Amino acid sequence: MTALRHTVLISTLAVMLSVGASTDRASGSTAPASDQRNGRIAYQAYPNGFPEIYTISRNGDGRKRLTHNQTFDSAPAWSPDGKRIAFMFYDGNDMELYVIDADGSDVQAITDDNISQYHPTWSPSGLRLAFVGGPAGEDFDLFTMRLDGGGLRQLTDNNRTELHPDWSPIGNRIAFDVVGVLDPDIFTIKADGSGLQKVTQNRTLDQDPSFSPSGRQITYTACNQKDECQVFTKPISGGKRRQLTYNRAAHYGPTWSPNGQRIAYQQDGERGSDLFSKRIDGNDRRRITHSPAFTEENPDWAVRPTVR
Repeated sequence: MTALRHTVLISTLAVMLSVGASTDRASGSTAPASDQRNGRIAYQAYPNGFPEIYTISRNGDGRKRLTHNQTFDSAPAWSPDGKRIAFMFYDGNDMELYVIDADGSDVQAITDDNISQYHPTWSPSGLRLAFVGGPAGEDFDLFTMRLDGGGLRQLTDNNRTELHPDWSPIGNRIAFDVVGVLDPDIFTIKADGSGLQKVTQNRTLDQDPSFSPSGRQITYTACNQKDECQVFTKPISGGKRRQLTYNRAAHYGPTWSPNGQRIAYQQDGERGSDLFSKRIDGNDRRRITHSPAFTEENPDWAVRPTVR
C-alpha cells in the first residue's frame, strides 16, 4: 500500500472502532529451484464489502475461504510450518490478533484488550508474533508477544507509526516500514528492540517489506510522487535495489516464495486487483487469481507443510 492507502485503511478502521530452504539464487539464474517447498498463498478478498481470509495454490487452483465473519479479517501471515495463519480481526471494539488452522478450523484469539493490533508476523520458532499496535488515533509501535498472549515486549517508542513488520527467517531481525515522515523508508530492528538500522533511503515511498528465505534480501513496494508503485528487491547488507515490475499498474504487498525463486504480489486493475508472481529476475510473470472486479491483496506465501 502507498502512504495514501495506509491512511485510507486506518481511517476506515477508525470509523469502525467508533461505532462499536533454500538460499536465494542470483538474479538471472537459469537453474530453477524445486517447487517442493512452495505451499499455498494466503490473502484477503472482499466478497461482501469486508475482507475475509482465503488461500489458493501457487498455480491459482483450489481457492478456499477460511473466514466468514463479515467484518475485518485481514493481513494473513503463515506460521513457519505452513499449518496456521495469524490475522487481524475486528471484534466489535478494536482490532485483535487471531490464529486459524490452514483448513479454516480451530480459530483462537491471541489478544483481547482495548488496544488495536495490526499486521502480525511469526518468529521463526513459531512461538511469538510481532505486530504493530496502539490506541485509536495514536501512532503505532512495534511489539512482540507469545502465542498465549503473554510476554509482551515493546520494541519501538516514538512519534512515528510503524507498519507491516516481517520477521527474518533467521530470527535476529524484524523489518518494517514507517509512515508519518516526509520520506518513508524500510528499517530493521533486533527482536530485543536494539540495533535499529535503515535499509532503504530513496526518494520513493518504501513499504511492505518481506524477507527472502535466507534473510539476506528483502522485497518491497516503492511508490513515487505520482502514486506509481513497483516491486523491488534489495540486499539487507546494502547495495543497489533491483526492480521487479515495470508496467503502469500499481503493485503492492510482495511476498517471497519459500524456495527463494519467485515473488508474489498484488497488481491493481481498473475495478479490482489480482495476485501475480514473477521470478526474482523479473521474468516469467504468472497470474494466480482471475477476478477482475474482485479485490485480492496482502498475499503471504507458505512453506509446504511436512506430512508425518
